[in-house]
Amino acid sequence: MQDNSSAFYKRVGALGAATALAVSGAFIASPAIASPAAEPDITPATATAEAPVDETVVEETVVEEAVPAEEAPAEEAGTLAPGLAEALLRDLGMTVEEFEAAGELGQKAADALPRLQATEGFVSVVIEDGKIVITGSGEALEALALELDATLVAPAAKEGDVEAAEPEAEATEAATGAPSAEPTEAAEEPAAEEEIAAPVSLAGDPREVIRNLRTEYISSVGVEGLQSIMLTAEGYVIKAKKAAPAVVDGSLLAERLAEAAGTTPADAFAKNNPSVTVIDASGPANALEDVVNGHGYATFTGNSGGSCSIGFNAFNAEGAPAVISAGHCADDGQATDTILTIPADDPAGNGTQPSLGSDLGTWGFSQFGGENNSPTDIGSTENIGTDIGVINGINSDLDLLPEVTQWTNPQDLTADTVKVTGTTDPVVGAPMCKSGRTTGWSCGDVSAIGEFYVGAADGARGVWGFESTLEKNAAPGDSGGSVISGSNAMGLVSAGPEDGNYFFSTTLSDGMLRLPGYSVAVFVEAPALTSHEDKGTVLTDEAITGTAAGTKVRLTINGETADLDVVNGTWSFPAPATVPDGGKLKFTVQAVNGFNESKTVSYELTVKEAPLPAPVITNPAAGDRIIDSLTTIKGTGAPGATVTVEVAGASAADTVDAAEEAAADAKPGTATVDTKGNWEYTLEDALSYGNYTVTARQGGIEGKNVSPKATSKFAVIPNKPIITSLNDGQDFAEDSTPEKISGTGVAGAELSVMIGDFKANAEVTEDGSWTVGLPALSPGSYSVRASQTLNGATSEDAYLVFTVTAVVVEEQAPPVAPQPGDPTPDNNGDGLPDTGAAGMGLFAGAGALLTIGGISALLMNRRRMQDA
Repeated sequence: MQDNSSAFYKRVGALGAATALAVSGAFIASPAIASPAAEPDITPATATAEAPVDETVVEETVVEEAVPAEEAPAEEAGTLAPGLAEALLRDLGMTVEEFEAAGELGQKAADALPRLQATEGFVSVVIEDGKIVITGSGEALEALALELDATLVAPAAKEGDVEAAEPEAEATEAATGAPSAEPTEAAEEPAAEEEIAAPVSLAGDPREVIRNLRTEYISSVGVEGLQSIMLTAEGYVIKAKKAAPAVVDGSLLAERLAEAAGTTPADAFAKNNPSVTVIDASGPANALEDVVNGHGYATFTGNSGGSCSIGFNAFNAEGAPAVISAGHCADDGQATDTILTIPADDPAGNGTQPSLGSDLGTWGFSQFGGENNSPTDIGSTENIGTDIGVINGINSDLDLLPEVTQWTNPQDLTADTVKVTGTTDPVVGAPMCKSGRTTGWSCGDVSAIGEFYVGAADGARGVWGFESTLEKNAAPGDSGGSVISGSNAMGLVSAGPEDGNYFFSTTLSDGMLRLPGYSVAVFVEAPALTSHEDKGTVLTDEAITGTAAGTKVRLTINGETADLDVVNGTWSFPAPATVPDGGKLKFTVQAVNGFNESKTVSYELTVKEAPLPAPVITNPAAGDRIIDSLTTIKGTGAPGATVTVEVAGASAADTVDAAEEAAADAKPGTATVDTKGNWEYTLEDALSYGNYTVTARQGGIEGKNVSPKATSKFAVIPNKPIITSLNDGQDFAEDSTPEKISGTGVAGAELSVMIGDFKANAEVTEDGSWTVGLPALSPGSYSVRASQTLNGATSEDAYLVFTVTAVVVEEQAPPVAPQPGDPTPDNNGDGLPDTGAAGMGLFAGAGALLTIGGISALLMNRRRMQDA
């Protein structure tokens, strides 16, 4: 929509830091995007007598001093942008939560698109009623839809398809609805070029399908009037002006069908491709030369210029700031300088031209259409390109924010913004909002994805992008402006028809492929202090911690800066080792994520001296039971510190408190912590049996208070007693169990012996011996535990096991009396029968001897055991 009769702007004098534009006889200059914490020098430059002036444009002017913009109040993190809820409800009928959720849903669908395209049976994916809807069929696609929590619908039934290689007569009948004339002999063998081609296959990658549709459409219809070919929720749509298009030479199919049907070639193409919708449009889209981003800028080629919009602030590969906008705003690389414009009070402009403000930067790379800004020979090449450019050398007085203005206050475009948190690709049905200098802020949805053609047929530029529908359509001046979905950057306003409620945008991700190393600036939340925010006081050497969303936090104290790692969302640094002058610690933190930086926040804490930490007592550790004696106490502490050690014994103490009371009169000793952090204190007299408490403090470090007390309660115990009268594993007969147990121990100790439930006590005599009587023991296994206690310190147990075995007496069976008629036994071997009396006597005597022998054996065994 460029007005060729006159330039949008005529340059007045030399372009300076704040070049002025003649508007209503006044020059006004001020920065458009500036740091809210700074007031840059915005003195306007004026036209001098030597500077050439275009007399056809410049009227009498009055130079006014620029008024610095008021410092914008800091926006609270996480607050809702004013006016956003109303705009979304007005334009989309959506709440903020629904809009953000839909943006996330669009991102999910865009991320899944490559997998969907590679899945057999896939046709299209759209966002409908808050749900991802996939059109297609097949088990693999069904599984993927289930994974994405998407709805899978079958492709719509196709009607009126014309079979491939269908005879001309049948094609004519399909086109007209009337039977054709009888075929002639020539018609019986039609030439190949007269055959009706098969419809274009709509399966596969949309880019490939659109290329095939374009080729077929142009071969059948021609290129004149072609505006766009895109994939919508209803399928593929071609927009073109149907009136009087020229038929491409050799397109016999289109000619014959047109003659037969009485329609245009475009109608004939639609008849042959019933699954593709052909819409009559106003013709090729016009470049929205006079456009903006959120914020507008003027761009100049020589002394003439136009107006566009900033799309997205960005960074180059080195991290320098840059601005991404529409490539056609660079006038095929001829434009050089760009200058921010000061919006009029009316965000829609109402035909008024804005004033010029501060320099923005200079054009770098730009591409509009194919490579090197080449036109797209739609009929014979695949030269479908993009519409993107980058402005480098950004004015250092400007602070480029990763936010999209909503134009609620044209005099303060930073008042109501949507923060950009990432990027996404368009998905049909996804909600979107655009921001531009001419029509401001408006919202709608993505209605189609594909390629569109800008300009006349002999010089049309082909661009890959998407179509959006809006109640408040884009207009000249919006070019290059931001198109977002949720909080994600999605595209740049590019072109649109002269009438209608839709416009075209460059797909951002596709355009960024021509800008290697560049990245869109995204919003990073400022770090938060969590450890001392409420307390306001920190001890020396204490950790100061907080949270951040970036990968680094830039910490600045007393002009020195260091980067802190963010681990699991947390950053930390130690407070000073000593109290600074005035006792205050002032510092700033800024979250960093790549080249993106949050706003800097300041904190101030009161620093108080922290005492030294308590030393550690490693020997004896709390609860230790040391055998016999202790001569040395060891531990760790702060190198160079003096450790004060106190030891107290309380033979009857069962608690630490009692032991500490007993230690009150004890004489302390000292030790010095060496450079490795170790200390050792040697007692004048070794500690003998008893319960003890040792305490230790460290001090002597300049600027540090004496530490808290470390305490260890322990015992020095006698060795376990020795059992001498029994051996471990010994076995006793039931009638020869031991009547006592004896052994040795520490003279004066109280001895305790336990055998099963039996317990006996004894005192170790001066010669170190002890004896304890035992009760009668029945057969079984017995464990013996013996310990000795002295000065309240009890030894470990002496332990052994013995058994008691029952005595078994075998009984002899009585003899059997001989019966009458039994042969007389011959027991003496003399061949004569024995007498019954003599036999009985001997047998009885033998039994008696056996019994006596058994008793004798048991008595001998008992004596042997007693001797043992």
